[in-house]
Amino acid sequence: VFNGGNPSAVTEDGLFTCVVVGISDQGRNEFSPKSFTLFQNVPNPFNATTIIRYRLPEKAKVTLWIYNLRGQRVSSLVNNVQNPGDYRIQWDARDLPSGVYFARLQANQFISIRKILLIK
Repeated sequence: VFNGGNPSAVTEDGLFTCVVVGISDQGRNEFSPKSFTLFQNVPNPFNATTIIRYRLPEKAKVTLWIYNLRGQRVSSLVNNVQNPGDYRIQWDARDLPSGVYFARLQANQFISIRKILLIK
């Protein structure tokens, strides 16, 4: 059964259920981001600088912070409200020692973490 473009079904006990398989906004096009995404940095491993990319499907309060293995924040790259779209941030880590770091992106309720390897 389709109701307004959304697939739906009536269960055996007569309850109506609906599963959303996609959302369409008239102001968006097929190239608009559909989900929050934190991509793996490139290059990885890296020496001195790397690029961290992320995608926002909607306006969001964004923080992008880098942590060391001890859980200490070593860099704050983003801390503001941003519009939907794709973003690229260059992280300059030349003052930090070689090791494993973590990029943590939070955008509204979305949180994602990627492992980053700095080799000097």
